Amino acid sequence: MTESHNNPPFDRVPVFQPESPQAKKMALFMLETGNELYRTSKLTYFSLFVLLVAFPLQTVLSGDTTSMLKSLNEGSRMILLIGTVVMLWLVFLLLYVSLYRENTGLAGIGFKKIRGLDFLWAFSFLLASNLILAGLAWVMARFGLEIPGEVSLLIPQDTVGRLVWVIVSFTAGFCEESAFRGYL
Repeated sequence: MTESHNNPPFDRVPVFQPESPQAKKMALFMLETGNELYRTSKLTYFSLFVLLVAFPLQTVLSGDTTSMLKSLNEGSRMILLIGTVVMLWLVFLLLYVSLYRENTGLAGIGFKKIRGLDFLWAFSFLLASNLILAGLAWVMARFGLEIPGEVSLLIPQDTVGRLVWVIVSFTAGFCEESAFRGYL
């Protein structure tokens, strides 16, 4: 009854199982993004549903926004703006919890330490985009094309309202970019 040390018992022999194409794509994704611990959850699919179905559906179902915006008084405009801020931060919270469940964290959607160079790039982009948009508005005016004034219907006229408008602008930029450029 001699047992050979060179041959492992049958229950320890590794079995070759080829990876599916989906598993290879997921492994490549995890390697390229540095998310080796990534895993999907039911919350991942719910978050994708919110971003890919609920957001667009809400826009489609809102109907004619111009006439609705023209009918707003200052109080209802503030309620609309504050409601927008709350809704966008709730979506961000949903994504944050999803990222936690997926083991990626905010770094998984591109957040990193802010450098001084990042502010220089942001200021350069702001300057260039304003110049381009001003030039586009000038060209459109020369051809008699009217620029829609829907945005001006949203901007409050009092100081507190303008402060809320700044908060809405930051919130929309931060939350929507995190959701659509980062998470998706």
